[in-house]
Amino acid sequence: MNGEDRLSKLERRIRKLEETLFGHGTDDAVSASAPVKPTRDIRPESQPVFDATEGKAGASLENILTVKWFSWVGIVMFTLGIAFFLKYMVENSLIGPMGRVISGVLTGAFMIIFGDALQKGKHKSYGQVLAGGGIAVLYLAVYSAFHFYQLIAQIPAFIIMLIITAVSSALAIRYSSKAIILLSIVGGFATPALISTGVVNEIPLFTYLAGLNMGILAITFFFRWRSINLIAFLFTQIWLQNYFSSYFKPELRGLMFFFTTLYFVIYLLVNVFYNLRKKISATREDLILLLANAAFYFGMVYYKIIEPDMLKYWGSFLAVVLGALYFINSQITASSNKDDKYFTLAQLGLGITFITIAIPVALDWHWVTMAWATEAILLLWLGFRAGDSATRAVAAGLFTVVAARLLIFDTVLRGDYTLIANTRTVTFIFCLTAIYAAIKMFKDNRESLNKEELNFPSVLLVFFHFLALWCLSAESRGYWMSRNALGLLGGSLSENIGVTYSVLWAMYAFCVMVYGVLKREVVLRSFAIVIFVITAAKIFLVDSAQLGLGLRMISFVLMGSILLIISYGYQKYIGKDNNS
Repeated sequence: MNGEDRLSKLERRIRKLEETLFGHGTDDAVSASAPVKPTRDIRPESQPVFDATEGKAGASLENILTVKWFSWVGIVMFTLGIAFFLKYMVENSLIGPMGRVISGVLTGAFMIIFGDALQKGKHKSYGQVLAGGGIAVLYLAVYSAFHFYQLIAQIPAFIIMLIITAVSSALAIRYSSKAIILLSIVGGFATPALISTGVVNEIPLFTYLAGLNMGILAITFFFRWRSINLIAFLFTQIWLQNYFSSYFKPELRGLMFFFTTLYFVIYLLVNVFYNLRKKISATREDLILLLANAAFYFGMVYYKIIEPDMLKYWGSFLAVVLGALYFINSQITASSNKDDKYFTLAQLGLGITFITIAIPVALDWHWVTMAWATEAILLLWLGFRAGDSATRAVAAGLFTVVAARLLIFDTVLRGDYTLIANTRTVTFIFCLTAIYAAIKMFKDNRESLNKEELNFPSVLLVFFHFLALWCLSAESRGYWMSRNALGLLGGSLSENIGVTYSVLWAMYAFCVMVYGVLKREVVLRSFAIVIFVITAAKIFLVDSAQLGLGLRMISFVLMGSILLIISYGYQKYIGKDNNS
């Protein structure tokens, strides 16, 4: 290759390099003295001359303060200024009552019209603020015309305020504005108070509130403003609570039960319709509304509407109906919207809660515990049938409640004592049977248990034997308390009870230990060891000081013999297995 060929090749390579860097080529004659100027800035795009996003966080805060907060604070202050203006006119007699009301109406109407015009342009947020302020001014003007000046009667004032509420709701729909619908809610629920004459007319008032609730919920359902549902519910409860605390008439129990139930059904259907029809998972607001609706409804009907002497019957009936309703809803939700587990569990929890409430309302002490034990075993069975670990966990928790009731309430004997055949022992036997059935269910379905449930059978097994020993101890004490004659070896009542405890505990622990050895149950052997330790401590610390010589001899000999037998058997069977 000669020199010209090499030069031509070099020129082509330079031209290609310039095209890559600068987007254009060069003349055939490359001049070293005339450097090529690039036609565009070759600085990387990731390093602009001026970063327009610098200080973005500060700009956002500034925008929030000036555009949103300043506008709403300003419109609130402006509305208050209108109110002060009307008050000033009244105090100084500068304008007649009709003129004051008309000026308020014109101001409000102008603000709504001007706000609507701004809404169509580039200042939507500012337009919504003005329109909301205009609605507030109209409410104020109508309230002044009715309350201060008596220019209009109650019914016309009520109708006008209804129209204002309807207009504000239409504006909320038109603007898709949560702020304006909130203002509509406040105005709508305040209307009966604003036009009140101090006399409560139940049918018009609560019919209006029912219609207002349905209208608001229809709007919020369309826009999915579920937090607004909770606000409307709270305003409804304020009206109900105020009425029941100050104006309730006993002869209107039926009427108020109807309206209270109507509000309950409205808000229940809203929750269910969202979940089933729209297949939308429940939000935090939905769950709060679900729980609050149930709690307020049951509380008001139970404490305010049902007559006191009928609480045992109608109160328990209401709790059962609500429990069944929520339980059925939970099953429908579980099959129709499987992804929304929280809503299903919340309804299931409500169902269980109301059924649990119904039991103590309707039954006597010992029947309550047996009913809860029955409920626990049914829930456990349903949990295994449905493959729902949450239901099984609730059942296990209910068994804990059953155990607590047995220890705290049912140990006390109510009624006459008869050996074995008394309410205490029957209640314990029934509940122990239920716990044993639960243990068997857990063991038979062990492969379907999750990690957290693996310890449930062992816990229930400890419950079973502890409660059984507790019942036997209470029964032995009852036996000695019912006898008038002296007991073993002429001991006193307290001595006979004390030695019976020691013998009973040692024998029970011995039986449990033998069974645990034969069945290779570590939990049972551990439980027996704990009982042995407690019994030995009692014999050394209590029996040796309080019992007579003969009873003391029985305690020590029996306990020593049992411990020697257990030690020998443990070494022969369990120790050999451990060594291997």
